[in-house]
Amino acid sequence: MKGVCRVLHRIVRASQWFTVASSLTIIIGLIFTSFTGVLPLFLECVSPLLAAFLRMFSFMTPTYEAILIHAFQLCIYAIATVFSCSILYHFSMTTFTDPGYVPFLYAPDVEAVVASSSARLDRLRAQLHREEVDAAHVHDEDHGSDTDTDSENDEALPSFCQKCDQFRPPHAHHCSLCGKCILRYDHHCPWIGQCIGWKNRKWFLSLLLSIVGGTTYSFLLAVAKIAVCGNPPKNNFFVIALVGCGSVSFVMLFFGGWHLWLASNGVSFLEYNLLARNHQRLNASARLSNLDVLFGTPSRLLWILPNTYPTMQTRS
Repeated sequence: MKGVCRVLHRIVRASQWFTVASSLTIIIGLIFTSFTGVLPLFLECVSPLLAAFLRMFSFMTPTYEAILIHAFQLCIYAIATVFSCSILYHFSMTTFTDPGYVPFLYAPDVEAVVASSSARLDRLRAQLHREEVDAAHVHDEDHGSDTDTDSENDEALPSFCQKCDQFRPPHAHHCSLCGKCILRYDHHCPWIGQCIGWKNRKWFLSLLLSIVGGTTYSFLLAVAKIAVCGNPPKNNFFVIALVGCGSVSFVMLFFGGWHLWLASNGVSFLEYNLLARNHQRLNASARLSNLDVLFGTPSRLLWILPNTYPTMQTRS
Protein backbone atom coordinates (compact mmCIF):
# COMPACT_ATOMS: atom_id res chain seq x y z
CA MET A 1 0.00 0.00 0.00
CA LYS A 2 2.83 2.38 0.80
CA GLY A 3 4.40 1.62 -2.58
CA VAL A 4 1.19 2.54 -4.40
CA CYS A 5 0.95 5.78 -2.44
CA ARG A 6 4.52 6.66 -3.34
CA VAL A 7 3.85 6.03 -7.03
CA LEU A 8 0.70 8.18 -6.95
CA HIS A 9 2.61 10.87 -5.08
CA ARG A 10 5.31 10.93 -7.77
CA ILE A 11 2.70 11.08 -10.54
CA VAL A 12 0.93 14.01 -8.90
CA ARG A 13 4.22 15.75 -8.24
CA ALA A 14 5.34 15.32 -11.85
CA SER A 15 1.99 16.46 -13.27
CA GLN A 16 2.25 19.78 -11.42
CA TRP A 17 4.61 21.18 -14.01
CA PHE A 18 1.97 20.44 -16.63
CA THR A 19 -0.58 22.49 -14.70
CA VAL A 20 1.97 25.28 -14.22
CA ALA A 21 2.65 25.31 -17.97
CA SER A 22 -1.10 25.26 -18.64
CA SER A 23 -1.79 28.21 -16.35
CA LEU A 24 1.09 30.19 -17.86
CA THR A 25 -0.18 29.37 -21.36
CA ILE A 26 -3.66 30.63 -20.44
CA ILE A 27 -2.22 33.85 -19.03
CA ILE A 28 -0.03 34.52 -22.07
CA GLY A 29 -2.89 33.56 -24.40
CA LEU A 30 -5.28 36.04 -22.81
CA ILE A 31 -2.64 38.77 -22.90
CA PHE A 32 -1.91 38.08 -26.59
CA THR A 33 -5.57 37.99 -27.62
CA SER A 34 -6.26 41.18 -25.68
CA PHE A 35 -3.43 43.08 -27.39
CA THR A 36 -4.22 41.72 -30.86
CA GLY A 37 -8.01 41.51 -30.72
CA VAL A 38 -9.55 43.81 -28.13
CA LEU A 39 -7.34 46.90 -27.95
CA PRO A 40 -6.98 47.61 -31.71
CA LEU A 41 -10.69 47.10 -32.42
CA PHE A 42 -11.68 49.18 -29.40
CA LEU A 43 -9.47 52.09 -30.48
CA GLU A 44 -10.61 51.75 -34.09
CA CYS A 45 -14.18 52.16 -32.90
CA VAL A 46 -13.70 54.85 -30.24
CA SER A 47 -11.06 57.08 -31.86
CA PRO A 48 -13.41 58.58 -34.52
CA LEU A 49 -15.97 59.30 -31.81
CA LEU A 50 -13.31 60.97 -29.69
CA ALA A 51 -12.17 63.05 -32.67
CA ALA A 52 -15.74 64.19 -33.34
CA PHE A 53 -16.10 65.16 -29.70
CA LEU A 54 -12.89 67.20 -29.74
CA ARG A 55 -13.99 69.09 -32.87
CA MET A 56 -16.87 70.53 -30.86
CA PHE A 57 -14.39 72.88 -29.14
CA SER A 58 -13.50 75.98 -31.15
CA PHE A 59 -9.93 76.17 -29.89
CA MET A 60 -9.16 72.61 -30.99
CA THR A 61 -6.76 72.54 -33.91
CA PRO A 62 -5.95 69.43 -35.99
CA THR A 63 -2.56 69.23 -34.33
CA TYR A 64 -3.96 69.26 -30.80
CA GLU A 65 -6.63 66.80 -31.85
CA ALA A 66 -4.04 64.35 -33.17
CA ILE A 67 -1.92 64.71 -30.03
CA LEU A 68 -4.87 64.03 -27.71
CA ILE A 69 -6.07 61.04 -29.69
CA HIS A 70 -2.55 59.63 -29.77
CA ALA A 71 -2.18 60.18 -26.01
CA PHE A 72 -5.51 58.41 -25.42
CA GLN A 73 -4.36 55.42 -27.45
CA LEU A 74 -1.07 55.29 -25.56
CA CYS A 75 -2.91 55.35 -22.22
CA ILE A 76 -5.10 52.42 -23.26
CA TYR A 77 -2.05 50.36 -24.23
CA ALA A 78 -0.06 51.53 -21.19
CA ILE A 79 -2.72 50.37 -18.73
CA ALA A 80 -2.92 46.99 -20.44
CA THR A 81 0.88 46.70 -20.37
CA VAL A 82 1.02 47.48 -16.65
CA PHE A 83 -1.56 44.79 -15.88
CA SER A 84 0.22 42.26 -18.11
CA CYS A 85 3.64 42.89 -16.55
CA SER A 86 2.14 42.77 -13.06
CA ILE A 87 0.50 39.39 -13.75
CA LEU A 88 3.67 37.85 -15.18
CA TYR A 89 5.86 39.27 -12.43
CA HIS A 90 3.68 38.12 -9.55
CA PHE A 91 3.21 34.72 -11.20
CA SER A 92 6.97 34.22 -11.36
CA MET A 93 7.47 35.48 -7.80
CA THR A 94 4.74 33.19 -6.46
CA THR A 95 6.15 30.20 -8.32
CA PHE A 96 9.85 30.62 -7.58
CA THR A 97 9.80 32.23 -4.12
CA ASP A 98 10.50 30.03 -1.12
CA PRO A 99 7.11 29.67 0.61
CA GLY A 100 8.80 29.55 4.01
CA TYR A 101 10.26 26.13 4.69
CA VAL A 102 10.95 25.35 8.33
CA PRO A 103 14.75 25.23 8.85
CA PHE A 104 16.11 21.72 9.29
CA LEU A 105 17.85 22.60 12.56
CA TYR A 106 14.91 24.51 14.02
CA ALA A 107 14.64 24.05 17.78
CA PRO A 108 11.94 25.77 19.84
CA ASP A 109 12.46 27.12 23.33
CA VAL A 110 12.46 24.52 26.05
CA GLU A 111 9.71 26.37 27.90
CA ALA A 112 7.54 26.33 24.78
CA VAL A 113 8.06 22.59 24.33
CA VAL A 114 7.21 21.94 27.99
CA ALA A 115 4.12 24.16 27.75
CA SER A 116 3.05 22.41 24.54
CA SER A 117 3.49 18.94 26.04
CA SER A 118 1.74 19.90 29.28
CA ALA A 119 -1.20 21.46 27.44
CA ARG A 120 -1.65 18.44 25.20
CA LEU A 121 -1.36 16.10 28.20
CA ASP A 122 -4.00 18.07 30.10
CA ARG A 123 -6.36 17.95 27.13
CA LEU A 124 -5.76 14.22 26.74
CA ARG A 125 -6.63 13.66 30.38
CA ALA A 126 -9.75 15.80 30.02
CA GLN A 127 -10.74 13.85 26.91
CA LEU A 128 -10.30 10.51 28.73
CA HIS A 129 -12.36 11.85 31.61
CA ARG A 130 -15.15 12.91 29.24
CA GLU A 131 -15.13 9.49 27.62
CA GLU A 132 -15.51 7.87 31.02
CA VAL A 133 -18.38 10.19 31.84
CA ASP A 134 -20.06 9.47 28.50
CA ALA A 135 -19.66 5.77 29.08
CA ALA A 136 -21.55 6.19 32.34
CA HIS A 137 -24.35 7.96 30.41
CA VAL A 138 -23.82 11.24 32.22
CA HIS A 139 -24.38 14.28 29.98
CA ASP A 140 -21.94 17.08 30.44
CA GLU A 141 -23.22 20.47 29.27
CA ASP A 142 -19.68 21.79 28.74
CA HIS A 143 -18.66 18.88 26.57
CA GLY A 144 -18.25 20.95 23.39
CA SER A 145 -16.57 24.01 24.85
CA ASP A 146 -13.25 22.32 25.68
CA THR A 147 -13.06 20.48 22.38
CA ASP A 148 -13.59 23.63 20.32
CA THR A 149 -10.45 25.23 21.68
CA ASP A 150 -8.16 22.27 21.03
CA SER A 151 -7.19 23.25 17.51
CA GLU A 152 -6.68 26.90 18.44
CA ASN A 153 -4.43 25.97 21.37
CA ASP A 154 -2.47 23.54 19.23
CA GLU A 155 -1.91 26.21 16.58
CA ALA A 156 -0.38 28.59 19.15
CA LEU A 157 2.18 26.04 20.40
CA PRO A 158 5.20 24.36 18.80
CA SER A 159 4.64 20.85 17.52
CA PHE A 160 6.67 17.90 16.32
CA CYS A 161 6.39 16.63 12.74
CA GLN A 162 6.81 12.87 12.57
CA LYS A 163 7.29 12.92 8.80
CA CYS A 164 10.11 15.47 8.92
CA ASP A 165 11.33 14.14 12.30
CA GLN A 166 11.81 17.65 13.70
CA PHE A 167 10.08 20.37 15.65
CA ARG A 168 8.15 23.09 13.87
CA PRO A 169 7.02 26.54 15.09
CA PRO A 170 3.40 27.54 15.69
CA HIS A 171 1.10 27.74 12.65
CA ALA A 172 3.45 25.52 10.60
CA HIS A 173 2.08 22.48 8.79
CA HIS A 174 3.47 19.64 6.72
CA CYS A 175 2.80 19.46 2.98
CA SER A 176 2.72 15.88 1.71
CA LEU A 177 3.40 16.92 -1.90
CA CYS A 178 6.44 19.06 -1.09
CA GLY A 179 7.57 16.77 1.74
CA LYS A 180 8.41 19.73 3.98
CA CYS A 181 6.87 21.79 6.77
CA ILE A 182 5.76 25.28 5.72
CA LEU A 183 5.54 28.38 7.92
CA ARG A 184 1.96 29.70 7.99
CA TYR A 185 0.95 27.01 5.51
CA ASP A 186 -2.08 28.09 3.49
CA HIS A 187 -2.52 25.43 0.78
CA HIS A 188 -0.66 23.68 -2.01
CA CYS A 189 -1.55 25.33 -5.30
CA PRO A 190 -1.12 23.04 -8.34
CA TRP A 191 -1.40 26.00 -10.74
CA ILE A 192 1.91 27.41 -9.54
CA GLY A 193 3.52 24.09 -8.59
CA GLN A 194 4.26 24.73 -4.94
CA CYS A 195 2.86 25.69 -1.56
CA ILE A 196 1.47 29.03 -0.50
CA GLY A 197 3.09 29.99 2.79
CA TRP A 198 4.42 32.87 4.80
CA LYS A 199 6.95 34.19 2.28
CA ASN A 200 4.94 33.96 -0.95
CA ARG A 201 1.36 34.50 0.20
CA LYS A 202 1.72 38.23 -0.48
CA TRP A 203 2.75 37.46 -4.07
CA PHE A 204 -0.13 35.02 -4.41
CA LEU A 205 -2.70 37.61 -3.33
CA SER A 206 -1.09 40.23 -5.55
CA LEU A 207 -1.26 37.77 -8.45
CA LEU A 208 -4.98 37.23 -7.88
CA LEU A 209 -5.63 40.98 -7.72
CA SER A 210 -3.57 41.57 -10.88
CA ILE A 211 -5.46 38.86 -12.78
CA VAL A 212 -8.80 40.30 -11.68
CA GLY A 213 -7.76 43.81 -12.72
CA GLY A 214 -6.26 42.79 -16.07
CA THR A 215 -9.06 40.49 -17.20
CA THR A 216 -11.76 42.91 -16.04
CA TYR A 217 -10.06 45.76 -17.93
CA SER A 218 -9.89 43.76 -21.17
CA PHE A 219 -13.45 42.47 -20.75
CA LEU A 220 -14.84 45.98 -20.18
CA LEU A 221 -13.06 47.30 -23.29
CA ALA A 222 -14.54 44.47 -25.35
CA VAL A 223 -18.02 45.13 -23.97
CA ALA A 224 -17.62 48.87 -24.62
CA LYS A 225 -16.60 48.14 -28.21
CA ILE A 226 -19.75 46.05 -28.74
CA ALA A 227 -21.96 48.62 -27.00
CA VAL A 228 -20.62 51.55 -29.04
CA CYS A 229 -20.17 49.96 -32.46
CA GLY A 230 -22.89 47.35 -32.44
CA ASN A 231 -22.42 43.63 -33.08
CA PRO A 232 -19.12 41.97 -32.12
CA PRO A 233 -16.62 41.72 -34.97
CA LYS A 234 -15.84 38.40 -36.63
CA ASN A 235 -12.39 38.27 -35.11
CA ASN A 236 -11.30 35.05 -33.39
CA PHE A 237 -8.88 36.85 -31.06
CA PHE A 238 -11.60 39.27 -29.99
CA VAL A 239 -14.07 36.47 -29.24
CA ILE A 240 -11.46 34.45 -27.32
CA ALA A 241 -10.47 37.48 -25.26
CA LEU A 242 -14.10 38.41 -24.59
CA VAL A 243 -15.12 34.95 -23.39
CA GLY A 244 -11.82 34.08 -21.71
CA CYS A 245 -11.31 37.35 -19.84
CA GLY A 246 -14.95 37.47 -18.80
CA SER A 247 -14.87 33.91 -17.42
CA VAL A 248 -11.52 34.29 -15.66
CA SER A 249 -12.50 37.65 -14.19
CA PHE A 250 -15.75 36.23 -12.79
CA VAL A 251 -14.07 33.18 -11.24
CA MET A 252 -11.00 34.96 -9.89
CA LEU A 253 -13.10 37.75 -8.40
CA PHE A 254 -14.73 35.32 -5.98
CA PHE A 255 -11.58 33.24 -5.49
CA GLY A 256 -9.38 36.29 -4.85
CA GLY A 257 -11.98 37.92 -2.63
CA TRP A 258 -12.22 34.75 -0.56
CA HIS A 259 -8.44 34.54 0.00
CA LEU A 260 -8.20 38.26 0.70
CA TRP A 261 -10.96 37.90 3.31
CA LEU A 262 -9.07 35.04 4.96
CA ALA A 263 -5.86 37.09 5.00
CA SER A 264 -7.65 40.08 6.54
CA ASN A 265 -8.88 37.81 9.34
CA GLY A 266 -5.33 36.62 10.01
CA VAL A 267 -5.93 32.94 9.17
CA SER A 268 -4.81 30.66 6.39
CA PHE A 269 -7.04 28.43 4.29
CA LEU A 270 -6.01 25.39 6.33
CA GLU A 271 -6.57 27.13 9.65
CA TYR A 272 -10.01 28.28 8.52
CA ASN A 273 -10.94 24.67 7.75
CA LEU A 274 -9.76 23.62 11.21
CA LEU A 275 -11.82 26.37 12.83
CA ALA A 276 -14.88 25.48 10.78
CA ARG A 277 -14.48 21.82 11.66
CA ASN A 278 -14.53 22.70 15.36
CA HIS A 279 -17.39 25.22 14.90
CA GLN A 280 -15.25 28.18 15.96
CA ARG A 281 -15.65 31.78 14.86
CA LEU A 282 -13.06 34.08 13.36
CA ASN A 283 -11.80 37.13 15.17
CA ALA A 284 -12.99 39.97 12.92
CA SER A 285 -10.90 42.64 14.67
CA ALA A 286 -7.64 44.15 13.37
CA ARG A 287 -8.26 43.19 9.74
CA LEU A 288 -6.15 46.00 8.30
CA SER A 289 -3.39 45.20 10.79
CA ASN A 290 -3.33 41.61 9.54
CA LEU A 291 -2.95 42.85 5.98
CA ASP A 292 -0.22 45.26 7.10
CA VAL A 293 1.77 42.35 8.51
CA LEU A 294 1.23 40.25 5.39
CA PHE A 295 2.02 42.89 2.76
CA GLY A 296 4.91 44.33 4.74
CA THR A 297 4.76 48.07 4.14
CA PRO A 298 3.53 50.98 6.31
CA SER A 299 1.88 52.61 3.28
CA ARG A 300 -1.22 50.71 2.18
CA LEU A 301 -1.15 52.45 -1.20
CA LEU A 302 2.05 50.53 -2.00
CA TRP A 303 0.80 47.05 -1.11
CA ILE A 304 0.73 45.72 -4.66
CA LEU A 305 4.13 47.11 -5.66
CA PRO A 306 6.91 44.54 -6.14
CA ASN A 307 9.37 46.24 -3.77
CA THR A 308 7.50 45.36 -0.57
CA TYR A 309 7.95 42.18 1.43
CA PRO A 310 6.09 40.62 4.36
CA THR A 311 7.37 41.50 7.80
CA MET A 312 8.88 38.74 9.89
CA GLN A 313 6.64 39.22 12.89
CA THR A 314 4.21 36.41 13.59
CA ARG A 315 0.87 36.14 15.27
CA SER A 316 0.50 33.89 18.27
